[in-house]
Amino acid sequence: MSDLRYTPTAALKDHVGAAQFRVKDHRGYFIRVIKTYRALNRSIHNLTKHVRVAFDEYFHEILEFLSNDATYCRFALYVNRQTDLDIEDQEQKELANADPILLEAVVTRFREQGQLDALKTSISISETVMVIAKMRASMLDFLEFVMPKIVPNLTKLVGPVLAASFIEKAGSLEELVKKPASTIQLFGVEDAFRNAKTNGTNTPKHGFIYTSDIVQQVPQSKRGRVSRLLACKCVLAARHDFFTDDITAEFGHALRQEVIEKSQN
Repeated sequence: MSDLRYTPTAALKDHVGAAQFRVKDHRGYFIRVIKTYRALNRSIHNLTKHVRVAFDEYFHEILEFLSNDATYCRFALYVNRQTDLDIEDQEQKELANADPILLEAVVTRFREQGQLDALKTSISISETVMVIAKMRASMLDFLEFVMPKIVPNLTKLVGPVLAASFIEKAGSLEELVKKPASTIQLFGVEDAFRNAKTNGTNTPKHGFIYTSDIVQQVPQSKRGRVSRLLACKCVLAARHDFFTDDITAEFGHALRQEVIEKSQN
């Protein structure tokens, strides 16, 4: 029997040659995928807020290991005997840093004291979050496959999600290469900027780029400077991908190493 399960990556590999995605102005499927990916992220975050309200009092000792929304919902299902844990899973890896004895104590206390009837709605929401998380993983799988073929150097520098987000916000790769670093630095702050103007609060200085792994790995006091530096390098990487026929990611790798080295000073 043929496998009827559909994934974007499988469909791409079956029906589209990778070379077709090595184009200078591609407005295609990946832009819709990154929009969907971000929408799924928002859904997961908003739904998990309700779960956290219900379960935080039981999980208070281990909240530092449950910052990831999908991890939180998975653990909520686990303590309710709805699922198992797999700390090797990407969505649950932060639990690997928790003391196993402490985890077991939290689970035991919840199973003895938890008001299961009052938590049924939150458990149902957690199940929904896990379904959405699987959909999100499928979107990420697609982006990880296709983005290195569209913009290998930009992808090497900031990863497939940010690379796709920058192109989507600009409208195309051709439009992205026209943007200054200061504009790229602010991609993703549109809603926050409007709210700040309406409420009279400080306007945001960084958008998507602030979520880069390079930025997040440096102390808070350095993140603004590193974000600005990274935005400048994103301009160079995007222009290299657009104006050259280089299909390697060596230039992007060199830019990434340069940013990492400077961020450590």
